[in-house]
Amino acid sequence: MNGLIDGADRVFWWLKQRPAAAGGIGVVIVGVIVALLVLGGDEKSGKAIPDSAVAAVAGKPITNASLAHWVSVYTSANTGAAKPTTAQARTAAFELLAGSAWIEKEAERQKVVVTPAEASKATNDYLTQAATSTKLSRAALLKQLGTNLTDLNFQQRVSLLAGKLQEKIVKALPAPTAAAISKAYTEDAQLWAKPSQRTVDVIIAETQAKANAARQALANGSTFAEVNQKYSSNSTLSGSGGAIQDLTPGSTDPEVERPIFSAVEGRLTGPVKAGTGFMVFKVSKVTAQPEQTLAQATPKIKANLTAIAQNKATNGFLTELRKRWKPQTKCRSTITSAEYCGASA
Repeated sequence: MNGLIDGADRVFWWLKQRPAAAGGIGVVIVGVIVALLVLGGDEKSGKAIPDSAVAAVAGKPITNASLAHWVSVYTSANTGAAKPTTAQARTAAFELLAGSAWIEKEAERQKVVVTPAEASKATNDYLTQAATSTKLSRAALLKQLGTNLTDLNFQQRVSLLAGKLQEKIVKALPAPTAAAISKAYTEDAQLWAKPSQRTVDVIIAETQAKANAARQALANGSTFAEVNQKYSSNSTLSGSGGAIQDLTPGSTDPEVERPIFSAVEGRLTGPVKAGTGFMVFKVSKVTAQPEQTLAQATPKIKANLTAIAQNKATNGFLTELRKRWKPQTKCRSTITSAEYCGASA
């Protein structure tokens, strides 16, 4: 799975990446990010949202208690990240609850199951890795994350559900044909026939409007590091100032690589579509590599075409997921989320 973004769109996040590290520690509100759910209520079925709930997904409520719990997690985690405001924490908490509900309901619809043993193992593996990297005890780690084992176990369960849903999509895809590989070799010669290493400064923004604003800021003299801090939806790029050293074909997201390896050195380029976001970049250095025959390039071309097909299939699945579950997500007027709320109480 590709780690493209870690923003507010929790459904996209789950289908794109597994628990990530932030500042040396996997942050529950970003790196694990799924909630302890109490789901329910549906306007179409005639059931009102209970007084104890703020929203309903396909017949079951998202309770005030669940929302308050995850607002507390967002605001109490002590990971060195900037503290969100109460309003920001409330919005993010609701969206992770709603996004988690969609994953749960879709898994139920497709009869995808994660056993308690699988979830428990994933939780243990995650804590072992995080504790080792941070040199903290498990108790200290959970305290720093502002959460508990019950929350973490459920979060890992939903992560596994998302992974299994994606696996179903990927397994149904055919392998790239010899003709498709040959066509890519010819049409993308700068990637495969005449490859190079490229050093590039990149900004990936969540929307085209933000990418346009980022490009304008760069044109006005701001640095990539400065602009990444303001407009980036990618925490890794934001942390590095947007610099990628010695990028080689086939080493990262193909939707990011293709425009980079066809760009002119020294020219500010973009916005161009890159996965779920929009990219603005400048190639600062090009180092030619030995030319490759079709046979030599075939393994990387095959992997590249496979990744593109997987991304396309995943994005199609996400579109269908939203079409199916957003109309069944009913929200009170106190909740504002254009991404998730399909109806107001």
